[in-house]
Amino acid sequence: MRDILRILLSGLPSGNIDRMYLVGGFIRDTILGYEPSDLDLVAEGNPREAASQIASLLSGRVFELDPSRAIYRVAAGSAWIDVEEAGRDGLPGNLQRRDFTIDALALPLADCLKPDWQRFILDPCRGLDDLQLRLVRAVSPAAMQDDPLRCLRAFRLAGKLKFTIDLGTLGLIREASQLMATVAAERIWEELAGILAQDGAVDILRLMDSETGLLEAIIPEIIPLKGLQQGGFHYEDTWNHSLRVLESLESLLNATGMVPEISDYLQTRIAGNRTRLIILKLAAILHDIGKPYCQKPKESGGYSFHGHDRAGKQIAASISRRLKFSNKEAELLRLLVREHMSPLSLYTVSSSPSSRALRRLFLRSGQETIGLLLLALADYMATRKGNYDAINAYREFICGVMADFIKRGEAYINKTALLNGHEIQEILGIGPSPLVGRAIQALADAKFDGLITTKEEAVAFLRCWAATADW
Repeated sequence: MRDILRILLSGLPSGNIDRMYLVGGFIRDTILGYEPSDLDLVAEGNPREAASQIASLLSGRVFELDPSRAIYRVAAGSAWIDVEEAGRDGLPGNLQRRDFTIDALALPLADCLKPDWQRFILDPCRGLDDLQLRLVRAVSPAAMQDDPLRCLRAFRLAGKLKFTIDLGTLGLIREASQLMATVAAERIWEELAGILAQDGAVDILRLMDSETGLLEAIIPEIIPLKGLQQGGFHYEDTWNHSLRVLESLESLLNATGMVPEISDYLQTRIAGNRTRLIILKLAAILHDIGKPYCQKPKESGGYSFHGHDRAGKQIAASISRRLKFSNKEAELLRLLVREHMSPLSLYTVSSSPSSRALRRLFLRSGQETIGLLLLALADYMATRKGNYDAINAYREFICGVMADFIKRGEAYINKTALLNGHEIQEILGIGPSPLVGRAIQALADAKFDGLITTKEEAVAFLRCWAATADW
């Protein structure tokens, strides 16, 4: 960003430079030692003209970001520069209308590269004090009411910076939480995804839920989970268990020795900058979302929740529609909620599953098998807290299945058969019959086990198989 600032200072007319200010996150992040990724500028003049001049210098393009506030964005390579009109009440009024004191800082553009640049900072809301105190504090009592999305942003910012949210600000968020219904769903999901992307998201969500009711306002489907007892191995109500699963998942992800295939899977972007990891964390808190509608008492005590995975899939689909998920995000969330019991069901049958059983699992979960296995392990860890022998045994099972999937799962996910039914009939000299289906399955088994990889190998295998098969 310093290179961009040098270009602006050397290329913009001096009269324009003197009427422009850096504001917000750039100043905050620079003071804290982070590398800013974007620039926010306030122009005491025509912001469109200023943005056009900047775009010309950076070979970028300009588009109107927010007509109501006269904000223009310059996209130059991977950098974004937002230029905003100061407003009728000038820069002081502009800063007073911002969300949090640590973002209500301004620095004259002309002074930004000076060695002693910090002494030129304008700080009408005492944001520098809050930076020292590591506090997220609202600029004014009306800050959350003016834009309820700021309620979520407070938690995202606190999580990112490892700051504490001021108690008074928590109260303002609590009062404004019901206004989230007035905010565009896409904006809500973008902020919530930003929280889920962070390490320690479970702590942020716990605070959000316990102190403000904000999470209930966004996902009211979690309300019936609270106080819902499960019995059996579960020692917490369903909601606290769900949070415990996310806690266990984050613990797993922070463990050393993660193989590249898992890391690559988690960091794959599936919608804009949003990754699979975000949906996996959301699935952790929603995996039992169908239980309130499937609870039945058992004669032996406790409850059964037969079908909660299927019910949960439908609820997850509803949530994803409401929050305007991308198709890939919605599909992944539905799959993880629907299949979260599958690995445990496999383990219950045998801790050493057959190749055919593994193939059935891999076929259902496809390329999302890694995420499903991580979710299943986190669920088990959260359920059997303290039972280290049981947890270690299940962990060993999950690691084995994971290794098997990484080694040869792609062979089964790739459903392209080496030989089709007509070719099998021609090679064996038979007409349509059940034998063709058996041959197709035998070829799929051999492909999965790595015995055949080419069409020629498939033909040779088929002839050997047919010679020994019970026709």
